[in-house]
Amino acid sequence: MRGMLGSASVEEVPFDWKSINYAPIVMAVLLIALWLGWHLSAKKWFTGPRRTIDDVMDEGPIDHRELDPA
Repeated sequence: MRGMLGSASVEEVPFDWKSINYAPIVMAVLLIALWLGWHLSAKKWFTGPRRTIDDVMDEGPIDHRELDPA
């Protein structure tokens, strides 16, 4: 099929590490490192984002019709 499309076949192009795209390899290593970091350390102490604005939450939802002058 490749020969019909005009591209080179596997036998014609030798494999060379200089011409490989390293982005998928780097991404896989990064994701594995993050996953290991989460399971070995972070899930023991990370509790999520802290809520620092309690006043807005106590008043309830804002009615946008009150804010719109038109």
